[in-house]
Amino acid sequence: MNLLDRNIDKIKNICDKHKVSRLYVFGSILTNKFTKTSDIDFVVDFKNVSIYNYADNYFNLKA
Repeated sequence: MNLLDRNIDKIKNICDKHKVSRLYVFGSILTNKFTKTSDIDFVVDFKNVSIYNYADNYFNLKA
C-alpha cells in the first residue's frame, strides 16, 4: 500500500474542508522512484469559491 492509499481518508477530508472538486497527483509518487525525501506534486481544481475567499482557501490548503 502506498502513501496515497494509506492516507486517502485524510486527503478526502482535507479536500472537502478546502472546497476541492478535483485533486490530481503527478511525478515520482506514481512510480517506484518515490522516496522518503521526494515531494508530492498536486494539481488542484477548486469548487466555486468567491474571489474574496479564493486566496485564503488556497493558502490554507497549502499549509
